[in-house]
Amino acid sequence: RTPSSVDERANTPTDPGWAATLQPGWQEERKRNFHNWSPFVGGVFGEPDLVCDFWTELGRNLTARIAGSADPTAVTIEQIMAFRE
Repeated sequence: RTPSSVDERANTPTDPGWAATLQPGWQEERKRNFHNWSPFVGGVFGEPDLVCDFWTELGRNLTARIAGSADPTAVTIEQIMAFRE
């Protein structure tokens, strides 16, 4: 299937020191974190973005818009959809 878009991945070589620090289950945790910070979920408060790529940036921006509201707990789904436009 032809992708709908193509963009730079900006992959860098893996740091062996970082790789040596990884614990069992790190991939599942990273997948969960990516999903939580994706623009399809958004609104993750108090959790670091472990992935920090373009897709999670969208979620971070949406979360910042919600957090910047007068009352983040009162933001409606309609307001969230307007933030995303």
